[in-house]
Amino acid sequence: MPLSFWAALVKQIKRASVMKATLLLRQQFEKQSHQNSFQKFSVIHPDGGYVFIKGKDIIYAESEGHGTNIYAVTLHKNVKYRRNETIGELENDLTQMGLIRNHNSFMFNPEFMIQYDMEPDGVHLENRKYLPVSETYEQVVRVYLHIYHNHKSTEKKEED
Repeated sequence: MPLSFWAALVKQIKRASVMKATLLLRQQFEKQSHQNSFQKFSVIHPDGGYVFIKGKDIIYAESEGHGTNIYAVTLHKNVKYRRNETIGELENDLTQMGLIRNHNSFMFNPEFMIQYDMEPDGVHLENRKYLPVSETYEQVVRVYLHIYHNHKSTEKKEED
């Protein structure tokens, strides 16, 4: 079975190939077009039945049991949805929508991040949720957020 995108990055960083990991991250970031964030993702609604949500509305995903809870903003409310696949099985789809793997149990959307803590590593999200960043993903998240911040700064300069 081929390695997931995030597992491949972790492997490169463990090999001290930070430059190669950075290149992979840059390529992934450039590949994720604005269009991907509007991709639709089917989830189970809390009231039952399936609904579609946009990738840009997903705040974070959390592994629970044999499934994954998807937290998203819908009509200006935070809503908890469900998928019956593990976070590992959903990882590629969520990565294409712009989410970052930060832990074996979590992925988050950097658009909703308000703060990153270095000691201990963790992410604070707009919905006041704190997500840990595991040692495995620590370097990957830091490099990705650096690239993400530079990209956003460039976008802002171009708008001015």
